[in-house]
Amino acid sequence: MTKELGKGAASIFSGISQPSEDESHILKDEIHHSSVETQKQKDENQQDDSQNTIDLKVLEQAIEEGMRYPKVTVYNPIVAGFMRYKEIKTPRFKLSPEIETRLEKVLKREDPELWKAIESKIQWKKRKRE
Repeated sequence: MTKELGKGAASIFSGISQPSEDESHILKDEIHHSSVETQKQKDENQQDDSQNTIDLKVLEQAIEEGMRYPKVTVYNPIVAGFMRYKEIKTPRFKLSPEIETRLEKVLKREDPELWKAIESKIQWKKRKRE
């Protein structure tokens, strides 16, 4: 055994030479270019997804599962804190209907075609808002 063991990452990488200043700039440019390309690909994929036609088999499965398990859960302390504040501060504030309304607005705006396709197949009476 050598004395290098037990010194963490420093012992592992001690033999690796650091890039020169010129090489460092080249690497940074390559990394930046790569991240820009990755973001462009993500944006293009999102556009492609929204322009694709709705897969009826997947839609049917999603509707069945949505009817069976209609509860949506979010684990986010910031959102929870925000909504709890509203609940504590506002008389007669109902947490679930408020979240439902806000989420519906965003989803309808994000993909109106998919929203209409699902809404047309589910006959569901919404709760009354106070």
